[in-house]
Amino acid sequence: MFRFVAGDRIHTENSYKYDVDEVLSLAAPAWTPLHVWCDPAERFSVFLFGG
Repeated sequence: MFRFVAGDRIHTENSYKYDVDEVLSLAAPAWTPLHVWCDPAERFSVFLFGG
């Protein structure tokens, strides 16, 4: 169990490895892209895949 107190910082992973097309090609054919969310400049993205 984790306990947090006011002021604790949480950092998630930063990844700069692949652009959207590269991620989609790496996931195919095992995974089907259901949705991709990107910022307008495509500097970050979140993918939802289905099997």
